[in-house]
Amino acid sequence: MKDLWSGKRVLVAEDNPLVAMDIEDTLLAVGAQVVGPVAAAADAVSRCLNGPLDAAILDFNLHGGPVTPVLEILWERSVPMVICTGAGLPQEVSARFPGLRVCLKPVGPDTLLTRLSEAHEAMMAGR
Repeated sequence: MKDLWSGKRVLVAEDNPLVAMDIEDTLLAVGAQVVGPVAAAADAVSRCLNGPLDAAILDFNLHGGPVTPVLEILWERSVPMVICTGAGLPQEVSARFPGLRVCLKPVGPDTLLTRLSEAHEAMMAGR
């Protein structure tokens, strides 16, 4: 799994600093380049618009609102994404982004990387 993510730019959008640090540590351990972490939805949108991304790990509810605008940008660009949330996704979000990978918090590093790899494989296969 390290080869898959080595050197890849992965956006981390998480408003809990401890969770963000855990995600960042997990990504750094496999050689990824972490973009962020950011805690606000507006900052996540800005990161999406201001540079290429290879993947993203997103909390659904960030400071300033849900991460839906980020999902729209990344989905349009076929960027693999994983949502890490404590409450699941609203039905309308699941319907709008079919096959979106979700991890319920707390999530361990192995599960997180597995879901991210699944998201990558799904995007490579056309979702």
